[in-house]
Amino acid sequence: MLGRIILLLATLAIFHAAFSTYEHYSHLKALGKPDASLPLDIILESLIALSLGILGASLQCSSVKRGDLVE
Repeated sequence: MLGRIILLLATLAIFHAAFSTYEHYSHLKALGKPDASLPLDIILESLIALSLGILGASLQCSSVKRGDLVE
């Protein structure tokens, strides 16, 4: 159950980071500066979401028995 909750949070966080990236590049495009890099907070949010996704998947996968993978 905890793994599913963490996976849900990771999914929401990665969607938020994607939306923030889109908004940031739209703002830069309107200013005529589309070559600027992403802010650090969006990069960190993406990395945290990735880490949460790996953790959630690991916790969710630990409930699978070894025999289930062999058959």
